[in-house]
Amino acid sequence: MGCEHQLRELTIRAEVQPAADILRSATLVGARLLRMQDRIGSVAPELLADLLVVDGDPLADISLLTRPTCLRMVMKGGRIYRDRLAAV
Repeated sequence: MGCEHQLRELTIRAEVQPAADILRSATLVGARLLRMQDRIGSVAPELLADLLVVDGDPLADISLLTRPTCLRMVMKGGRIYRDRLAAV
């Protein structure tokens, strides 16, 4: 499945599910399914965290996560791959 299809999944699910549930499914629930909740799935001390910082509130508009122009920072494994925070 291509990235564009995975991103479209967010907006399709938002038609029937609250954004908070979608984000929880992608993080906490995914970690539990992989039996890795003690290492991933949350932002907490000692856990591995991949973070996205977007321009806006994804709980109010989940489609922000599908628009590259709204993406301000990407962090994976503690390493910053994209940083446009200073440009805001």
